Amino acid sequence: ALPASGKVLQVLTANTSSTVNNNTQNYATANSLAITPSATSSKILIMVSQEWRMETAEAIHLQIVRDSTVRVQTETGYVANASATNSGYWPYKFLDSPNSTASITYSVKFKATTSGKACSTQTNSTPSSITLMEIGA
Repeated sequence: ALPASGKVLQVLTANTSSTVNNNTQNYATANSLAITPSATSSKILIMVSQEWRMETAEAIHLQIVRDSTVRVQTETGYVANASATNSGYWPYKFLDSPNSTASITYSVKFKATTSGKACSTQTNSTPSSITLMEIGA
């Protein structure tokens, strides 16, 4: 039998305080978490609290990726002040419909707009988290 509509079927959380540095044009993974939905009709509610830091007058771009498919991406990123370091949290929620009962990995990824500009996540061991909730549909 399929799960009842609207019921929370499982909740998984990945907390990390491991610093990730990136000064390339490639997206680096800040945090990730796998979930195996119990039905293809299930929705996955993704809740991200992602710490970020930019070292120079630059923008950091963040995205949420399901396996290799980008599901959410910031338009212009967070821009650092010209003479100061800028840091903060990216709080984001997104309801996904993966249509799968295979294991799925959701990742939060980040990069600077310009190559060679330093950015980081979980800076100085500041914690970040990703929570996945499977919701019956």
